[in-house]
Amino acid sequence: MRDKFFVCSECESGTYPEFFLEDRGICIRCHKDKVAQYSYSRRSTPEKREAWNARNRAWCNSPEGKAKIKARHKIYYATKRGRDAHRRASHARRARIANAPSDNWKASEVHSEANGRCLYCGVKVDLADMHADHFIPLSKGGSNLRENIVCSCASCNLKKSDKMPEDFIGETL
Repeated sequence: MRDKFFVCSECESGTYPEFFLEDRGICIRCHKDKVAQYSYSRRSTPEKREAWNARNRAWCNSPEGKAKIKARHKIYYATKRGRDAHRRASHARRARIANAPSDNWKASEVHSEANGRCLYCGVKVDLADMHADHFIPLSKGGSNLRENIVCSCASCNLKKSDKMPEDFIGETL
């Protein structure tokens, strides 16, 4: 049985202790409204938005900010999702530099379509160890489209480098 009942100083409605912030004297609903209003008001005009962005840039460029961001990235990129995002971003960046067409693809899709095997040597490759290789290299006019991405083991991908597939396969035979 609940033995306490509080009245909010903002909306004057009664509420139970689990929905009331005693230190502020308001209910959770009013607190959420205030937070949303504050969040909107500090960026509601172009001047306020620019001031907010300037403070944010200053913090990001400070030693403390850089250290916190680096620590956050280190944790994120240690996850499967983070590694996959980093891989896609790296491929997309290289494709932009080469002015190659690009689309979104996932390494897990490439891996499963190849049944987890390297296209060049046929060795079984774990998803974590797989290299997503551009079949026709970006430097030779290839694209970053899903059709041009193949599953490869690290040794084959590093040996292939930016060679055309027929040149690389001719070398290995």
